Amino acid sequence: MTPSIAPCVALKKNTAQQSQRQYLSAIGLSITLLVSSAQAFSAESLYQGTPIKGELSSQQLVQLTNQEDEEQDSEYQGQIPVAWYQDTQDVARLALIDQTKAISLGNQTGLGKVFKAKLDEDENFLVWELTILSQQGQMFDLTLDAGNGNAIKLALSEENED
Repeated sequence: MTPSIAPCVALKKNTAQQSQRQYLSAIGLSITLLVSSAQAFSAESLYQGTPIKGELSSQQLVQLTNQEDEEQDSEYQGQIPVAWYQDTQDVARLALIDQTKAISLGNQTGLGKVFKAKLDEDENFLVWELTILSQQGQMFDLTLDAGNGNAIKLALSEENED
């Protein structure tokens, strides 16, 4: 009497289908995790600037000065994109932060007093470039996002070298 092989084939087929479902579920989970990680990395790698809510802390100052260093800076995502060839007067009306507010924000940083404010383009975004004179006589260049007023970069002014 030959044993029937039908139950063995059915068992093998069910096991194969179950393995295939598990494999597809694992692939789906892996893809979901990869997409989530890529989105999180993308969001973390875009630098949104530092909100000015009074004097800047030493940690904020370090972060801002690192933005000036091309090797250490993060990709900046500004609020108002502009092309380098656009006339500043044409894009000036796009600025959500006016000159008075930009100067006020610069004066709140604790670095000194703003004595020059210029609307400009940096990395294809509209920014305020402020020159600040400290009480010790040092000059700093502070870049603010013209869309939200966040501080983007800080550097010793080249005018210090004169």
